[in-house]
Amino acid sequence: MKYEWIDLVHNQTAWIEEYFDSENLRAKLSAVLRGQKIVNIYDYFRETVTSYSSDRPGAKPSLDPESQENCEITEMADFHGTQLPFGFKYRDDRPHRSRMDSSHEALHFGGPYRARFLREATGEETRHLPANLFESCAYDKSEHATYRMRYYWSA
Repeated sequence: MKYEWIDLVHNQTAWIEEYFDSENLRAKLSAVLRGQKIVNIYDYFRETVTSYSSDRPGAKPSLDPESQENCEITEMADFHGTQLPFGFKYRDDRPHRSRMDSSHEALHFGGPYRARFLREATGEETRHLPANLFESCAYDKSEHATYRMRYYWSA
């Protein structure tokens, strides 16, 4: 899944890519945010997170030695993914075991978040591409705040 994330509160935009491998219990979340690429690879079988970042988002790893130097493997129980807009739940949130989130849990969309369809959108807000606009609210424990979130799904 690929999408653009716009944070109106902090006035920033990110390009997000999510990959889910349910069979092997792995997920990858990468974002290009403020000129930096941040990548987290979640291994739910081993309960580890591999993280690295790069100041050269388009460069191959062999041409970006800094991304190799800051590669880190962390236990899920000790990992705090504060650099990325959306995260995954860890052992702290689920006392019995870690579990891969579904896409609606990761995006705070659908399911218990009660998203609702607002309208079709094709204006400047979607760069004149046809899309359906949905809206939901989500509470963020770490920020002690409720966010109104809008999703433009391509039609």
